[in-house]
Amino acid sequence: MQILVTGGAGFIGSVVVRRAVNEGHFVTNYDALTAAASLGDIWDLEEADNYQLVLGDISDRNKLKKLIQVARPQLVFHCAVETLRAWPLGGEERCLATNVTGTAILLELLQEFWTANNMRDEARFVQLCAARADLPKDLPSVQDTVLIAQDMVANWGQETGISVTQFHAGQIFGPGQRFCNEIERLWQDLDAGHESHGLEAKNWVSVSDLAYTMLAQGVSAAAPSRMNIGTPHWLTDREMQDIIGQVARGSDTKRAPKTPAGMTTAFDQVLDVPLEDRVSQTLSWLSDWRGWPSVDRDATRRRAQS
Repeated sequence: MQILVTGGAGFIGSVVVRRAVNEGHFVTNYDALTAAASLGDIWDLEEADNYQLVLGDISDRNKLKKLIQVARPQLVFHCAVETLRAWPLGGEERCLATNVTGTAILLELLQEFWTANNMRDEARFVQLCAARADLPKDLPSVQDTVLIAQDMVANWGQETGISVTQFHAGQIFGPGQRFCNEIERLWQDLDAGHESHGLEAKNWVSVSDLAYTMLAQGVSAAAPSRMNIGTPHWLTDREMQDIIGQVARGSDTKRAPKTPAGMTTAFDQVLDVPLEDRVSQTLSWLSDWRGWPSVDRDATRRRAQS
């Protein structure tokens, strides 16, 4: 399948790109390489015959139009999103240009291309969404741009009849997350001797498992318009900090999933994966990226082999 990923050098987009390439799809990665992006996470894909990286801004109508005509995507993963965390100066304008203007241009050009080439029935559009409470603590006006884009996509799908699937997930974490990294924050606090007092249980979802599900549903002709993805792992910051400490020390202890009564029914799909394995992978990446104290690598390998 011909796949276009916008923001494919970012935290979530890069994982979607890698998995799609590994599964044999032809992937075009369109990214402006802003502060939240890193080619270091996907540099090795440059040798793949079924992958191409195109540098460009999603709000650049002419370049995006030419790209769509050449790439001829059947499936689009829209992962290009900006927040003030990556743009401390002039960020509001940048967020508006990417999140709202860029999304509008992308939808318009895709509709035009898919209609002209009789591809509307096979075309699919996938977007990862978030509630306001899950967004970075930016200015409300910046958060609004993300929510407006999500509403825009949902309305576009209903009006055009083109297949749209919007994914909703909880606290997403994993390797490659350079901004708003909750695992990093909790590990830093733990290393400094600060115990977290967060009492609100969050549903922790690994980016690798999320990307796997997004791709599987994206290529499916029967994907619903909305999917709530979750795991059995409902943990407060304090409980997650305990797990981080155990993993960093090399403990092989597995924590039994703790799901509040009735919460599993809120999900369309539950990803039941070992939480400690995913935390270990994240800590290993942070250790390499930040130069922090190393994680017990032998324990990491044991988990991967078990």
